[in-house]
Amino acid sequence: MKRRIFAVCMAMCTMAMVMFTGTTGNAVNVYAADDVTDSTIYAESDGVTDSTIYTVPDDMTNPAVSTATNDETDPVTGTATEETADVAAVDYTQALGDTLVYLRKTADDPQFGAEWNVMTLARYAYEDEAWYGEYYDNVVEYVKAKGSAKLHKNKSTDNSRTILALTAIGADATDVGGYNLLEPLADMNYVTTQGINGPVFALIAFDTVGYDIPKLPDGSDGVQTTREGLVEYILGRELSSGGWAFSGSNADPDMTGMTIQALAPYYKSNTEVKTAVDRALDVMSGLQKADGGFASWGTVNSESCAQVICGLLDIGRDAGTDEAFVKNGHSVLDALMGFYVASAGGFAHDVKQNGELVVNGMASQQAGYALAAYDRFKKGKNTLYDMSDAKSLYIRSVATADVKLSTSTYVYDGKAKKPGVTVKIGDRVLKDGVDYTISYQNNVNIGNSAKVVVTGKGIFKGSASKTFVIKMAAPAKTSVSAGNGAAGITVKWKKAARADRYVVLRKVGNAKNWTTVATTKSLSYTDRKVANGKKYIYAVKPVGSGGEATYTTQTIYRVNQEKITKIKSTVKKKCTVTYKKNASASGYRVMYSTDKTFKKNVKVYRASVNKKTNVTLSGLKAGKRYYVRVQGFKKVGKTYYYGAWSKTVNVVIRKK
Repeated sequence: MKRRIFAVCMAMCTMAMVMFTGTTGNAVNVYAADDVTDSTIYAESDGVTDSTIYTVPDDMTNPAVSTATNDETDPVTGTATEETADVAAVDYTQALGDTLVYLRKTADDPQFGAEWNVMTLARYAYEDEAWYGEYYDNVVEYVKAKGSAKLHKNKSTDNSRTILALTAIGADATDVGGYNLLEPLADMNYVTTQGINGPVFALIAFDTVGYDIPKLPDGSDGVQTTREGLVEYILGRELSSGGWAFSGSNADPDMTGMTIQALAPYYKSNTEVKTAVDRALDVMSGLQKADGGFASWGTVNSESCAQVICGLLDIGRDAGTDEAFVKNGHSVLDALMGFYVASAGGFAHDVKQNGELVVNGMASQQAGYALAAYDRFKKGKNTLYDMSDAKSLYIRSVATADVKLSTSTYVYDGKAKKPGVTVKIGDRVLKDGVDYTISYQNNVNIGNSAKVVVTGKGIFKGSASKTFVIKMAAPAKTSVSAGNGAAGITVKWKKAARADRYVVLRKVGNAKNWTTVATTKSLSYTDRKVANGKKYIYAVKPVGSGGEATYTTQTIYRVNQEKITKIKSTVKKKCTVTYKKNASASGYRVMYSTDKTFKKNVKVYRASVNKKTNVTLSGLKAGKRYYVRVQGFKKVGKTYYYGAWSKTVNVVIRKK
């Protein structure tokens, strides 16, 4: 413990900080001296804020507790031990499933930095296009905000890590918001700034899908990165005793496991690589603890186990059964499972001195992708970092998008109708031409089958459609007239364009609401249910397939038809007309003419008071036949409302 504290202090006091891996909620600080070849490095993981503590029962010895070899002292018990008691077997698939849930939950809003969560779930083929899409969008925004393909001034692993996650979800790392994330890795000087970390992860990133390494621009003072150069650099950092380390002369399980993962694609084709990897495997087998676990910086931990597992799997060796990595019946996979916290669904970094296991973010990330890699191995799939089988998990479908149109109903005019379109998935408003394209169908003629089709583009797939209506224009407004007839009030109107029927409305007196009294295809209607002297208001509403027209109103008072009861001429050039009294009339008009059609020689006598029921017409031509008719009227204000003319009667005027 004292050695560890001293190393940390020395590292923090004298070394420049570089980032080895990015985590969500767990910073991993790696301290390295400027001379990375012989610096002391200490990797430290912050605790998880919402950690869950699992206490190992008194009667159960956790494999991770026993860190001692034959000549070591167990840091938990303080006693020397040669091997540990076996633990209850835990199905790795259950632990994998729980850890995937944990990784998804702890990166519910996947920002830049959630790469290991994203990559792990993607390589397990977990499908959640909205979540992956959100991560992709956030990375694009982050890169654009940086304004550069270089995500960190010194840490090339930021680029490599992001390339891994993007490639795992099927995205193109060479075009992330217009930036090629591989370009910074083309400079070997930049890649090696972090020592062996940079080349290891750059090589892994390049080989995920066989990315071409970009060429340095003309005039660059950098050193061109090549696969051969990366392999050569890594082999050149092999320790004399075999294996690799962050620093120092003793092989480190974490760095050795990662390095084997980077060299795995060349293991069978490159003799130097195979020889170096085999030496490293021998060294790792010798460093394996009696319980199957591995220690880094004096502490048995889950991350060391995870990296050794991934290294073995990448060269085709089963981490659960490989004889070289099974000690006393315990494989390295068994050792990793000893850190599984079933009650919390994640993994611990190490075992606390009181026997507690505390779920840790970085430990869960590395255990998660190690188990995902093992699951792929057992199912005969590509290795973890061979992403040639990656699917486009982040490409979301617009089929379930909320599509809204600026207008859902149009009036036919013979021209194509193209309503504006708004497309949303969740809270995100998609961009026309970037996220989708628009096409229109049946958008000229009348009908309810006009359609907008939204087709996904870029990171969006599928299509969605929305229908709208093109209808006939509403009928034109019509003019209305109303007149008193013999049988009732007759309402007339002119033919309205695009109308196929007319609705006649009526109000009686000062009523507020309209009453429909008729629906007809003709251009007139006689309302027979009217009362003498009452006020009526009529409106005619033209209706067609395009809807209804607005209407104007017409007011009229009912005045019943008059009746002439007697006509006689007893005095020369005069005649007397007697008619029936209308109690609701204000007065009467008497029309007379020698023309029975009343088209010429017409005269009208108006009696403005309703007192008399007869009138004497004078100045008539003797011996001539006169035709006479009478109508009552009602005066309201300055307006006269006339009733229907009576039937025509005639009389011959006396000569003497």
